[in-house]
Amino acid sequence: MPLVLQPPPEQPREINQGRFAITYSNLSNSPLLEHEEWLLSTYLQIELYKNHPIFHIKECSTILLEDLTAALLEVENWKTLEWENQRIIAVQSSELRNFKHWLGRLLCRPGFESILDRDILDSDEGGKRECGDIVDTETIQSLQGPDGRNFLKAGIDEGRYVFGLCMDGFQPHGRGGPPCSVGAIYLACMNLPPNLRYKADNLFLAGIIP
Repeated sequence: MPLVLQPPPEQPREINQGRFAITYSNLSNSPLLEHEEWLLSTYLQIELYKNHPIFHIKECSTILLEDLTAALLEVENWKTLEWENQRIIAVQSSELRNFKHWLGRLLCRPGFESILDRDILDSDEGGKRECGDIVDTETIQSLQGPDGRNFLKAGIDEGRYVFGLCMDGFQPHGRGGPPCSVGAIYLACMNLPPNLRYKADNLFLAGIIP
């Protein structure tokens, strides 16, 4: 893997660039970033001897450069993991996790309010109920609110929405990346029809388990 090296900058942030960059503002990053700077500085010094006329010096410098390259790639992997961890924390503290704001945006999407407010109650109370979706189950049909009465009612002038908790786990870097397991917790609105309910745009990301 080719390395693009630059002389040590006056500001550390200039050497710590790219998608997986992490900053000195987090004190836990300092040892890793200082080690990275030392590796880069050493690489630049050893690189001056890679074409040395004395064979032994040239050979030793080549071996050292290979070792330094491997060490820099290892640091990059660690930066990848730290970037993921700090990105997760940033997402958790952002306004995107405000459920009221998310629900408001969902309702403002064209046609969604009428879909969410449609009647999902079974009108044939005396007949045999066909269960083709979770909203057809007795659990949803007879769900009670805080007042002890049925939460879902027909003919009311307010939106009443039922949400289900969903969880999924995955490796964010794929099979070939650093070993890291991440779990995601979502809220899915049961008022949406099945073909819309579990689309990424219609799910609320409630939390991430690193």
